[in-house]
Amino acid sequence: MSAPNITVASGAVISAVGGAGGLQSLYATGGAGGVGGAGRIRLSVTPSTCTLSGKFDPPLASGCSPASKSGAAYVANYPN
Repeated sequence: MSAPNITVASGAVISAVGGAGGLQSLYATGGAGGVGGAGRIRLSVTPSTCTLSGKFDPPLASGCSPASKSGAAYVANYPN
């Protein structure tokens, strides 16, 4: 999401959980597929006009503050 002002109300859910990976075929040998990729959420927002009260999956690293942390939603200053 990219906007100078973003509001996510409490009770809202923003989710981008990664894939589950592949299951083993009933007719092939060699095991199941990989574990799947990580989900990603990226927000580009002005921190002073941002309210993120809802649930994020992957979770926010530090609310509306710009942060880039593995396994967390990525937040950058608008318009980046």
